[in-house]
Amino acid sequence: GRAQQAHKVMWKLMKGAIPAGQKLLHHCGNRKCIRPGNGHITLGTSTENNRETVQDGRWRSQHTKSRTAPGTPKDKGVR
Repeated sequence: GRAQQAHKVMWKLMKGAIPAGQKLLHHCGNRKCIRPGNGHITLGTSTENNRETVQDGRWRSQHTKSRTAPGTPKDKGVR
Protein backbone atom coordinates (compact mmCIF):
# COMPACT_ATOMS: atom_id res chain seq x y z
CA GLY A 1 0.00 0.00 0.00
CA ARG A 2 0.80 3.66 0.04
CA ALA A 3 3.12 5.12 2.70
CA GLN A 4 1.32 7.11 5.40
CA GLN A 5 2.54 9.62 7.95
CA ALA A 6 2.95 8.04 11.39
CA HIS A 7 0.93 10.68 13.28
CA LYS A 8 -2.05 10.14 10.95
CA VAL A 9 -1.88 6.35 11.35
CA MET A 10 -1.70 6.69 15.14
CA TRP A 11 -4.66 9.12 15.19
CA LYS A 12 -6.78 6.73 13.11
CA LEU A 13 -5.90 3.80 15.40
CA MET A 14 -6.56 5.71 18.63
CA LYS A 15 -9.31 8.21 17.71
CA GLY A 16 -10.83 7.12 14.40
CA ALA A 17 -11.16 8.84 11.04
CA ILE A 18 -9.99 12.41 10.44
CA PRO A 19 -13.10 14.40 9.45
CA ALA A 20 -13.17 16.12 6.06
CA GLY A 21 -11.74 19.63 6.21
CA GLN A 22 -9.78 18.89 9.39
CA LYS A 23 -6.02 18.57 9.84
CA LEU A 24 -3.91 17.18 12.65
CA LEU A 25 -2.24 20.03 14.54
CA HIS A 26 1.03 19.48 16.44
CA HIS A 27 0.49 21.67 19.50
CA CYS A 28 3.72 20.40 21.03
CA GLY A 29 5.70 21.83 18.10
CA ASN A 30 7.36 18.49 17.33
CA ARG A 31 6.44 17.38 13.81
CA LYS A 32 7.68 13.86 14.60
CA CYS A 33 5.26 13.50 17.54
CA ILE A 34 2.67 10.72 17.18
CA ARG A 35 0.79 11.21 20.50
CA PRO A 36 -2.87 12.11 19.86
CA GLY A 37 -4.50 14.35 22.48
CA ASN A 38 -3.07 15.69 25.75
CA GLY A 39 -1.67 18.86 24.18
CA HIS A 40 0.26 17.06 21.47
CA ILE A 41 -1.89 16.39 18.40
CA THR A 42 -5.46 17.61 17.99
CA LEU A 43 -7.91 18.27 15.17
CA GLY A 44 -8.14 21.72 13.63
CA THR A 45 -8.31 23.65 10.38
CA SER A 46 -5.46 24.79 8.13
CA THR A 47 -6.18 28.37 9.23
CA GLU A 48 -5.84 27.42 12.90
CA ASN A 49 -2.62 25.55 12.16
CA ASN A 50 -1.13 28.51 10.28
CA ARG A 51 -2.13 30.96 13.02
CA GLU A 52 -0.62 28.78 15.76
CA THR A 53 2.57 28.22 13.76
CA VAL A 54 3.10 31.98 13.34
CA GLN A 55 2.25 32.72 16.99
CA ASP A 56 4.74 30.09 18.20
CA GLY A 57 7.49 31.38 15.91
CA ARG A 58 7.64 28.11 13.97
CA TRP A 59 6.56 29.56 10.61
CA ARG A 60 9.17 29.18 7.89
CA SER A 61 8.69 30.55 4.39
CA GLN A 62 8.97 27.85 1.75
CA HIS A 63 10.40 30.43 -0.64
CA THR A 64 12.95 32.27 1.48
CA LYS A 65 13.57 29.76 4.29
CA SER A 66 13.35 32.69 6.71
CA ARG A 67 11.20 32.85 9.82
CA THR A 68 9.55 36.09 8.78
CA ALA A 69 5.79 35.68 9.17
CA PRO A 70 3.44 36.72 6.38
CA GLY A 71 2.56 40.41 6.51
CA THR A 72 5.72 41.45 8.39
CA PRO A 73 8.77 43.30 7.02
CA LYS A 74 11.33 41.03 5.37
CA ASP A 75 14.05 39.74 7.66
CA LYS A 76 17.47 40.93 6.48
CA GLY A 77 19.31 38.55 8.84
CA VAL A 78 20.78 35.11 8.35
CA ARG A 79 18.68 32.74 6.30
